[in-house]
Amino acid sequence: MKRKVIGTLKIYLITALYVGIVSFIYSFYIMKTQKDINPIIEVIIGASSFFIMGLLFSNFIHKKGLIVGIISAIINILLIHFIYFLSMGKFNISILPFIIYTISSGIGGILGVNFKKII
Repeated sequence: MKRKVIGTLKIYLITALYVGIVSFIYSFYIMKTQKDINPIIEVIIGASSFFIMGLLFSNFIHKKGLIVGIISAIINILLIHFIYFLSMGKFNISILPFIIYTISSGIGGILGVNFKKII
């Protein structure tokens, strides 16, 4: 049980580090060019982070990659929106990004099972 908790925390840390670095670079670009935030790039950053998360989770569990990827994406999307609800008082889930994030995490889950264990 302790191994699973530590592995899950490592996966969350790697995903958060990736999102932090990419978001920092993108916000630095927006700051320097004075452009508005592009929603397509937001979805690309989110989809790539969910892909990495699904890949790492299914690689850690090493079975049923599609199901693990989809379940981890749904749990994380709901957790993110719940935290946003607690801070802002709005619960708003957009369907298209939800589907894109879930599919990218599922694809990452499928690929994660095929690699040898990373974590």
